[in-house]
Amino acid sequence: MSIETINEGTRKTRKPHKCFDCYTTIPAGTVVYFFTGKMDGRVYTLYYHQDCKAAADHYRRDEWAAWYYDGFPPLLDDLQDSGEMDHDCARLRGHFPHVICRIELHEQKRAVHYGETPQT
Repeated sequence: MSIETINEGTRKTRKPHKCFDCYTTIPAGTVVYFFTGKMDGRVYTLYYHQDCKAAADHYRRDEWAAWYYDGFPPLLDDLQDSGEMDHDCARLRGHFPHVICRIELHEQKRAVHYGETPQT
């Protein structure tokens, strides 16, 4: 199935949304990157922190991730699937420190929610 692009760009949010790349909440009134697409007859919109979108683009430009046939998974999923999440996060931290902080915060909250020991 292919994804049809309907609209993309930046806009200011009117309500909170979840960032597609880091899974954290984007507060209302934030300027975000958005992508509206259509797949299998369903229209959807994804919202991204602007720096998360930039970090994902940077990461994918440096990695071999260009093999995805249609679209990309969230940056957090890409990092987890790489097998070297700590190394990849350390590389991105110098360019996108806020993105890595949000990703680490999400992972710590997830660990606490599931009764795991959060990694620091």
